[in-house]
Amino acid sequence: MEFLACGGRRDFSGARELLDADVTRTGADGDVKSGRDSYVAYLESVLGDVRDYRYEVRRTAVSADGLAVMVEIDEALTQADGTELAVSEAMAFDLTAEGRIRRISVYTKI
Repeated sequence: MEFLACGGRRDFSGARELLDADVTRTGADGDVKSGRDSYVAYLESVLGDVRDYRYEVRRTAVSADGLAVMVEIDEALTQADGTELAVSEAMAFDLTAEGRIRRISVYTKI
């Protein structure tokens, strides 16, 4: 999925172009980011200073109409302070008819 590739490259302007203006992202801990500008600022704050960000897509499923996508990924990164972090997540994306992301729900695997 191109949106994930943008995050991997830290291409926040590219990610921005893939988001609907009214995108809503709900994180695994219930935090909500509403609107494209707010969500891109969040991505920049989370990924902007990390070193060695890696992700691997484990599984992808797309609805018959192409408007819903589920992606299971493993992520690993080194934070600015040198702390290593690894997490497995499932992300559900709802898309507009034009293919922009309008809703993201993130679920952390334990």
